[in-house]
Amino acid sequence: MSILDNAEQRFVEAVANGLRELAFDKWGESIYFYPKAAMQLKQKAGYGKCLDADNDAEIALYILMYRARDKDGRKLFKPSEREKIQMKVLAEDVAEIVQEMLRIDGEDLPGK
Repeated sequence: MSILDNAEQRFVEAVANGLRELAFDKWGESIYFYPKAAMQLKQKAGYGKCLDADNDAEIALYILMYRARDKDGRKLFKPSEREKIQMKVLAEDVAEIVQEMLRIDGEDLPGK
């Protein structure tokens, strides 16, 4: 196996650790997400750009959009739904979901 194959295997193992469940009663649903260790490099790069912007709302929105999954591991939100989330979803709900994801992962929202 090549070094890239070995690196890919570590990613597969991180994803295989399974989805984590976050029951969010305010929406009447559970939200699932993979452990932070399973985030793709592309996702982490976007997360870093949000951190550079130093905007908690953008960071929370990014985390929600890219990490929230259904029970089968499919993304809950499409990029085309970003504006709808920004305009028609309570910011406190997004913040609460993201804070709970990060708590489960064992970290805090930057700046908190």
